[in-house]
Amino acid sequence: MAAFIFGAVLAAILTLHIVAQREWRDTDVALNATHRAGMTLEQIVYGYAGNAGLRAARADTVVASNHVDGWTLSYQTPDDVTHALVYDRHAGHIRYSNTTMASTSVVLGDSIASASITGTPSGMQLSLTVSKQAGQFASDAAIRTFVYYRNTIQD
Repeated sequence: MAAFIFGAVLAAILTLHIVAQREWRDTDVALNATHRAGMTLEQIVYGYAGNAGLRAARADTVVASNHVDGWTLSYQTPDDVTHALVYDRHAGHIRYSNTTMASTSVVLGDSIASASITGTPSGMQLSLTVSKQAGQFASDAAIRTFVYYRNTIQD
């Protein structure tokens, strides 16, 4: 009788452990996707490694173009540096470069399932979705924001 009770308790504990491990892994993948989406958007808006982001763009210099493989966004900041962001839908990443970086570029975000830009006279609407997968666990994190350009009147 004692062995039966011990076995039942052990089975219940093992089941709870397995369920907790699965929940932990699922939550970890979801948090990773959310963190990656937030960091990518933050670097686009506020800048990367001391380089000015879209928030510092002069409104008259912003050029956005959508194409079948993603989009390209370029802008100048008050220091006359030209910055470029390129979303490659097939590669699933956004690359950043500027005129002081010569011919190199940096990946700001990866695992990007979709990203869109919509320009207005006073700013830019940005949205992106990051997809992460670890084994059987998968998660999507969508995030968006509106960035007002430097020295424009806000509606």
